[in-house]
Amino acid sequence: MDGYGPEVSIFKSAFKHTGLDVASKVNDAGMNAALEKIAEFIAGCETSKQNFQNLYQILCNAPFGMRKGIIPLYIAYVLRQYKDSIVLYYSGKEEELSAAAISHLNDNPENYQILIETGIGDRNKYLDALQDMFKQHVDRKTPSLNRIYSIVKSMQNWIRSLPEYTKKFRSYWENGEAKTTDVAVDSIRSELMKFEINSRELLFSVWISKLSKNEDLSECLAEIARVKGFLDEHLPQCRDELIKKLTAMFMPGYQGGLSHSVMAWYKKLPDSTKQHVFDTNANALLSTARSISAYDDEELLDELVSIFASIAIEDWNDATAEVFIKGVSDAISRINEYVETKSDVEQDGRLTIAVDGILVEKTFATDTITPLGKTAFNNLKSVFEEYNDALEPDEQLAILAKLIGEIIH
Repeated sequence: MDGYGPEVSIFKSAFKHTGLDVASKVNDAGMNAALEKIAEFIAGCETSKQNFQNLYQILCNAPFGMRKGIIPLYIAYVLRQYKDSIVLYYSGKEEELSAAAISHLNDNPENYQILIETGIGDRNKYLDALQDMFKQHVDRKTPSLNRIYSIVKSMQNWIRSLPEYTKKFRSYWENGEAKTTDVAVDSIRSELMKFEINSRELLFSVWISKLSKNEDLSECLAEIARVKGFLDEHLPQCRDELIKKLTAMFMPGYQGGLSHSVMAWYKKLPDSTKQHVFDTNANALLSTARSISAYDDEELLDELVSIFASIAIEDWNDATAEVFIKGVSDAISRINEYVETKSDVEQDGRLTIAVDGILVEKTFATDTITPLGKTAFNNLKSVFEEYNDALEPDEQLAILAKLIGEIIH
């Protein structure tokens, strides 16, 4: 280390002048004894958590008499060979291992504990697999020295990158059958969405007991992989299931695509039904069915979602999905069940109007004006009356025709 900054001076005083920069044993019996005592403390952390206050009391008292300011330097020196296995705790909660955390030991050593994961064999294979599984979500902006903490951070980045619907759903369809998420899915989502996580306990305790009947690392790993694949595919799978469900609603038993089923459904409707003015959603459905020009099921699904849900599937919840399916089903039923009778012909209004150069004929019920509708009618009359003779009758009719065109088109 070159230069003249304070860090360089500290390094030279603590390590270069003592010889610790080139060897772990030096020609200073007191220094060697202090380092052995730190190493002994660290070794005891492989079986259970140890409180740093115990180490500080030993090092600050005779025969060592070390100043608190330099103790973190030598603790870090001994810990360097364990950096991938260190779990640091502050007041019972895991703390990311960093230079700042080590230097803060001096402030409240009694609040810090340390555990050394032996992490060999199956544990290393388990961590290797998790690291590879979530490697695309590594936090490169704030890398961690602790491997376990880094892996869990990557897992959190992954869960937070998923659509809102995927983070929350409990109900879903699989081959048309309604199902609910299992314990493994619920546990992984809920744990990773927490703000504070004890990383080691999560990977080696919480999930081992919840995700593996035999508390086996390989079984736990397999469950994590299954849940990750399940959640990654949730949205595409949801869209596929919606397309199948909608297809069956328009043409029961049909095994083809959604676009064709909607086109065939619309084609079979009587002209009187096509010409009738229904409620807003049913009208929009008829308009969409009439205007289909390509067999793009994904685009058609998005159009139907826009009509009946008004929110993208990515932002749905279980209730939204149910409302969407019911909305489409009810609209189809209202349209299918409409039958023009003689009394309808006599009582219904009938309108013929040119929309975008195309002559359109529509029927509508004239006896269903609600009190709110009457208020709207009176307001509309008032608007025209306010202009007195400024608007010619032809222009008034043109305005009304444009408004009617928007309603029925």
